[in-house]
Amino acid sequence: MLVFVASCITVGAVGIVIILTLRTLKKTDTNFPTKKKELLRLYNSANREIHIITDLDNRFFGDQEVINSLKNAAERAVEIKILTDPEGDKINQIPILKELADTGLIDVKEAKETFESRKVHHTMVIDRRAARLETYHRPKKFGEGEGIGAIYRIPRVALFAEHKFEKEWKELV
Repeated sequence: MLVFVASCITVGAVGIVIILTLRTLKKTDTNFPTKKKELLRLYNSANREIHIITDLDNRFFGDQEVINSLKNAAERAVEIKILTDPEGDKINQIPILKELADTGLIDVKEAKETFESRKVHHTMVIDRRAARLETYHRPKKFGEGEGIGAIYRIPRVALFAEHKFEKEWKELV
C-alpha cells in the first residue's frame, strides 16, 4: 500500500512539473528577443551544418544580427540549407538573405508544396547535436505565439530532426 501511495505521489509530481514546463515554454517561446538570442547562440556554435525548415519571415531573416551570424557560420565552412514554405515571405523580399544565397554561402530552396498540406513542422538542426523543434503555424506568425517550440541539446533528438530535414529536403524540393 505504501508503494502504491508513493507511486501516485511521484506520478502526480511529474505531471505538475510537465504542466509548469509547458506553461513556461509557451510564455518564453512567444518572446521574440529571447527566441532570437537562443537561435543566434546555436548558429554561432555551429561547426558543420545548420539545416532549417521554416517559412521565411523578414522580421527574423531580415535581421542584421541573424544574417551576420549565418554569414560567419558559412565563412567557417558550415553547410547552411534552408527549406522554405511557399506561403512564407519570398527570398527576393529579404535582400540581405538573398545576397548570401546568391554568393553561394547558403542554399535556400522553396518547397513545392505548403508545409500545412504535408503537416511539416518547423525544424532547425545544428551539427546533429542540437535541434529546435516547433509546432506548425501559419507563415508570418513568428513570435506571435502560433507555434510552440523548444531547443533540445540531445543527440538522439537532433539525429531524428536531421533525418526529418533530409527527407523533406529530398521530397519537397
